[in-house]
Amino acid sequence: MFKPKRISMRKIIIFLLCLCSSNLVQAEEAKLTRAYEERLIQRVRSVFSLKEEKSFSLPPRCATPIFLELSSVWDKLSQEAKKSLSKYQWRPTYESESIYDTPEGYFKIHYTTIGEDSVFQAGVDVNPPDGVPDYVNRCADIFDSVWAKEVDSLGYEPPPSDDWYQPNGGDGRYDVYLKNINQSYYGYSQPESSLAAKPISYTSYIVVRNDYSMYGYYEDKLDILRVTAAHEFFHAIQFGYDATEFEYADSEAKPYWMEMSAVWMEDVCYDQINDYVNYLPWFYDYPWLSLKTFSYNWSVPESLFHAYGSCVFPIFLSEKFGTDIIRRIWVRCSWFDSASFDFSTDAVLYFDYGSNLNEEFRQFTIWNYFTGVRADPTCFFSEGNLFDTVAVSQTHYSYPVYDSSIIHPPSNLASNYIRFVTGGSPGGLRIHFDGEDEAAWKVSLIGYKPALAPLLEEFDLDSLNQEGTLEVYNWQDYQEIILIPAVVNWDSAIFTYSYTAEFDSMLAEVWGEEVDLVYGSFTLSQNYPNPFNPVTRIQYTVGSRQTKTADGGQRTDDGFAHTTHEKAVGGSQFMVHSPVHTTLRIYNVQGRLVRTLVDEEKQAGIYSVIWDGKDNQGNPVSSGIYLYKLKCGEFEKTKKMIMLK
Repeated sequence: MFKPKRISMRKIIIFLLCLCSSNLVQAEEAKLTRAYEERLIQRVRSVFSLKEEKSFSLPPRCATPIFLELSSVWDKLSQEAKKSLSKYQWRPTYESESIYDTPEGYFKIHYTTIGEDSVFQAGVDVNPPDGVPDYVNRCADIFDSVWAKEVDSLGYEPPPSDDWYQPNGGDGRYDVYLKNINQSYYGYSQPESSLAAKPISYTSYIVVRNDYSMYGYYEDKLDILRVTAAHEFFHAIQFGYDATEFEYADSEAKPYWMEMSAVWMEDVCYDQINDYVNYLPWFYDYPWLSLKTFSYNWSVPESLFHAYGSCVFPIFLSEKFGTDIIRRIWVRCSWFDSASFDFSTDAVLYFDYGSNLNEEFRQFTIWNYFTGVRADPTCFFSEGNLFDTVAVSQTHYSYPVYDSSIIHPPSNLASNYIRFVTGGSPGGLRIHFDGEDEAAWKVSLIGYKPALAPLLEEFDLDSLNQEGTLEVYNWQDYQEIILIPAVVNWDSAIFTYSYTAEFDSMLAEVWGEEVDLVYGSFTLSQNYPNPFNPVTRIQYTVGSRQTKTADGGQRTDDGFAHTTHEKAVGGSQFMVHSPVHTTLRIYNVQGRLVRTLVDEEKQAGIYSVIWDGKDNQGNPVSSGIYLYKLKCGEFEKTKKMIMLK
């Protein structure tokens, strides 16, 4: 059993940390009035600094986390810090302010046409010629459209109204301010006042840039405004559900779930823009970083942008279960007055979809391999061809392998990818995994070859020792075998492991009395994805039993000798395949036939078939549970699947 030397000290370290926790808390409180306050002041001021622009080699980000933290610690700050930050804590003001109510009546746009905050092309007023700059008109149209999508279509509760707040607005419309901010930030949403009836629900306002033309890679210069409006308005909605949905660690607020789901919303509102792909390298190049990674440090971009690249997790959830799953998670988050992303996601998956976070994170790590050149939009990410390919930690070309020196061991809710390049010799690979005992592991294996249905397997690990072995037959059928160890612990930690891999020529075709063919017995795999909408893939294996004939050939179970093709094995023996009549049919829960997918003679082999969610007449089926049944000769196997619209 694999046990790193440091494991024996872990419990001692945890005990000592707990023992002195009160002292650590007191020390941390002291930082609120010294180093912490200086860092916060610097972060807030950076949003409005027009001289210190960040490098454009890094994408801009949302400034909402900065102002979320400012609001959350305001009452704890020293008077000196409050004095430095007071002008940033309140709503923006202008030398000469104009206000425009959006056509649908949902928003009040605040802007100016003079000074450094003057809106883009302030003198252009042609579409329509109404005395309002066209940029403001377009801003109004965009925000109305975002409201229609996020509230009217997706069913989110609108942000709490500030109709009691008279200094700005006060008429129930949501306030949006157009202001000149640092080019490193697209905009921000600021929580303002909690509701008496629900203290974790906050009113808020949005600040977006007065000019997005400098980003310039979209034709009408407004696409960045579009995704920013979708992103920031979703933050306003989030504040209505739970403005406390962030962890406070290392003296910083870490609203990773707010950010990853807000980037997800950008693509839901504006699927054609795809600005989110600019953040994906910070996820796919660092799969060993926790899904909860969050930082404000521009010098460590893999941590700074990781939450934005982690938008692929809500994308995964919504593509597998439907977009409403994200709303349900936010509703569940509103039940708790602290960060509850993991617990809430797990609860929604369990009660509403019959799954759990640990299993879905494992499935997520599999999806992440099928991106870029390996993209398969039928079964995995629909826009996976736009994604980066995930970083592989180690590649092996020769065997046997033993490795315990893991370069980047995964953190909580993170994974590694280990690549085994296959050889030409018939046989297979036996892989043994031994994980650190105190971690919760989910370990998957992929057999990959372009244009071939992938082999997808999960290790059956001993629950106490976190060990398991998996054998891959006929490795020559694949280009590579991928081992994916994933840590599904929710609490922050880094865990390591070891693994072995050995080639075995016996994991292939076997000859002798009453033994299975290379493809072994008949099998029916679980469809993937499941639940699905509207397409899923079903993989099955057609096997055959064989015995030697008197002349050294092979006799199949039908009692007749067959010699379809010859292969020498220690003399003149024959490898024969007896076709088996095979059917694969879909039934509803009442047992009525819905669709026949396969009805023909099949040679021994591994097969894959796609069901497009339609019946035999070509009509789409409704949501619900369906049964699929494989019958090969006397072999029968039935499994369940779920169509979820």
